Amino acid sequence: MLSWCAEATHRDGGNEHPHWQEHNQYAGLLFYQGQLGTSHSTSHHPKAWGDVIENYSQRKLTVEDDKLPAVGAVAERYAETAKVSGYLAGMWREELLLQCLWRVWNPKKTRRPGKYRAPSWSWAALDGDVEPWVDEGGEGKVRKVECELIHAETELCLVKMRFGSVKGGSMRVRARMRRVLWFNHDEYRRGRYQALNLCHGRGPEVEDEELALLMQWGGMDPRLTLNIDVVGEWPVDEEIVLWSMEVYATGVEGEVESGEGILLQQVDNGSAAGADVFRRVGRISVQSQDYMREPCWFNEREAEWKDITII
Repeated sequence: MLSWCAEATHRDGGNEHPHWQEHNQYAGLLFYQGQLGTSHSTSHHPKAWGDVIENYSQRKLTVEDDKLPAVGAVAERYAETAKVSGYLAGMWREELLLQCLWRVWNPKKTRRPGKYRAPSWSWAALDGDVEPWVDEGGEGKVRKVECELIHAETELCLVKMRFGSVKGGSMRVRARMRRVLWFNHDEYRRGRYQALNLCHGRGPEVEDEELALLMQWGGMDPRLTLNIDVVGEWPVDEEIVLWSMEVYATGVEGEVESGEGILLQQVDNGSAAGADVFRRVGRISVQSQDYMREPCWFNEREAEWKDITII
């Protein structure tokens, strides 16, 4: 983190001249605020902001409450050159759903602060290194955003501090959702996990051929890869029911090949209205498999459209 005054700057951790400052004017702003200018930009929103967040999240702050105020100066200057308007707890209203597809690098080292700092869909809600969403669509592939953002807002601690701390926030979305069963045991490279198929002995009957394939995988669904935000929040060696929410699908000529979504946990707030309230707990990646009865995970037969609130 950099602190500016009339005489000098102060930095909490990180390299003096990181390699990434040459490639993104906004990330370089963390070190040379005065150099911000549109002529140096090599990427556009939301990737440009994602580059800032990826590197900023690696910095260790002395006071954990400073996470949003510290990046606020960068956000303020970013808004002057990027085509963005609404700022929401370290994220922007423009392409907000894609920005929500960030993931953590190490879910075993990531933690939530003891005091509320941001809504769960914001990277600022956690302490840990964050990787932003990256557009991996290849040539000829079409990305279709399936999720609809109805409303999003945050409650500022100080109304005049648009880029400062928040004391609350939520988003209302309409999306295609499906339950997923995560077994907190099998860990994969870079913090990735696989998911059990709820149909395997836990729901509707599946075709014999498909069931045999699932049994070969130990019940794991080969279409799914999970990125859990904070593994330490969950009991070890237990099956945990979560919800997967589709954000977008990618494919060619109408055929879905892959997609990305958000992993959610239902929140029990003690009221009937809380039945559709969730919090983000991770990200889900989907890869279609031709040999499955339903090659695409978020298919019309198994998934359901829901209007939900994420806090």
